[in-house]
Amino acid sequence: MRDLDKQEGKELQNLLIGFYLEIKDQAQGAPSILTRLNIEVSRYLAQTHLKLSAENSDRLQKISELNYIRML
Repeated sequence: MRDLDKQEGKELQNLLIGFYLEIKDQAQGAPSILTRLNIEVSRYLAQTHLKLSAENSDRLQKISELNYIRML
């Protein structure tokens, strides 16, 4: 996500960092945090119409998939 250099990209980076810190600090269970992350990132991308590179889109997809693993 380092290649996001616009203000909108920085806001997305800050959002992701916040969730990373929550997971690191184990403030809640990881599944709960990942669910909220998916919702917030989706909402943010829809509101800002931010276009992600293929690489960053793939990264977010992989993060989203972590949440679905526990549901299987």
